[in-house]
This record gives sequence, C-alpha cells and structure tokens, in this order.
Amino acid sequence: MKTILPRLILCGVMSIFAASFCLAQDADENEVIKGPQFGANFIVPKSSVSPDGRYGVLAPADWDHFADNGKPQNKLVEMQSGRVLASINAETGLMHMNQGGILPARWSANSSYLIWTVDGKWAFRALVLLKIENGEVKWQRDLLKQMQQEILARSRKAKPRKYAAAKKENAGNGAAYPDGFTINVKVRGEEGAPLTFPLLLHAQLESNPKEIEDFPKNADLTSEMDATMSADGKLVVKEFHLGLRNPE
Repeated sequence: MKTILPRLILCGVMSIFAASFCLAQDADENEVIKGPQFGANFIVPKSSVSPDGRYGVLAPADWDHFADNGKPQNKLVEMQSGRVLASINAETGLMHMNQGGILPARWSANSSYLIWTVDGKWAFRALVLLKIENGEVKWQRDLLKQMQQEILARSRKAKPRKYAAAKKENAGNGAAYPDGFTINVKVRGEEGAPLTFPLLLHAQLESNPKEIEDFPKNADLTSEMDATMSADGKLVVKEFHLGLRNPE
C-alpha cells in the first residue's frame, strides 16, 4: 500500500498536467489558421486577418521553424491562394515568444492599410505600416526605426554630453536598444478601432528605464516626441521635449 499510493497520486498529478497541457495546445490552435497554401511550417494568426478576409500575415509555426538568419519571415499573403504580397521588413515575430510575441494587427476599415506589431521586453520588436493597393504592397514604413532615429537625433542635439555619456554607459545592450537607449514607440488611438489618418505617433526615450540607483547622473537622459504620418507615408515631427511628462 505504501508503494501503490504514491504512484496513484503521481499518476493523478500527471493526468491533470497532461489535460492542462492539451487545453493549452487547443487554445493555441484556436488562435491560428493553417493550410497547404501556407506551407507546413507556417501559420497565419487569426488576429492578423484583414477586415475583408482577403489578407493575413504568415509566421513560423514555432521555434523549430524559426530561421535565425536575419531574413524577415513574416509575410503578407492572400488567404485563399497563399500568394506572398511582400515580406515585412522587420524582426520576425512568432505567436508566443520569450517576453513578447505577435500582437493583433491593426487594419483600416477598407483593408488597404495594415500596422504589424511584435512586442518585446522593454519595447516593440517590430512596428510597420504597409499600404496595400490593387492586390500589391505599394510601400511599407518601419515606424519603429523612423521614430527611433528622429528622437535619437533630437536628443543628441539637445544634450550632446549626456547623450555621449549614456551611450557609453549602456554600450553592449544590443540592437534592440539603439545607442544604448530604451525607446518606446506607440500609435495612439482607440484600441481595436480601424486605422485612420493621419496616424498619431509617440516616442519615449530613456537611458535608465530600470531606475538603477547608482546610475551616473551625467548619463541620465529622457525625452519625448510626438509625430504624425500621413496616408502617403510621410512622417512629420510635431513636438519634442526633454524629460517625461507621463513616465511609463
């Protein structure tokens, strides 16, 4: 009896775990669309499908099918045929990633504009606007990189010494932190609402987002920037200032 009871308890625990795992797997299956037109190693997140149902975005099915070769693997496709309209020129996103993953796509009501977003630990991994016209991608804009470059340039000009000190202090943080800064970029607007133009964009730059107590004061630099992007893909910076009005 002493040996049988622990085994029964263990089997019960394993059964509960297996059931929970299966439920999690089923939930994941409900989030995606598969089909021979997409290939065996790719899926389309349901949250990426356009309002008219014509388009969606391919993603690797899992980490086993993720190719870490620097080439974008998220692609805008026609749902029925699987025809690729364009690769999305940004870091590849999977449904579920370590500290991030694919977020619901934002479309215009007429399915002619798409914002593709991949979340990360401190900031987005990808934030791209695509313009679709007559079944083709007319252009795409890397909102993340454009906004990062604009706020970096203005911060460097406003506080060159602090900028240099912060860059040196945070050296080696990786490509996700340009010049060592954490830069959050957002598209403002009501969550779930169709895209309208001009887009309202906001960027927030920080050299010490973790608020490390002994971080050098001469390297402590923060700034914010607001900009708009028109329907023809032109970015216009509206306001820039040092400091944070609403730290996040």
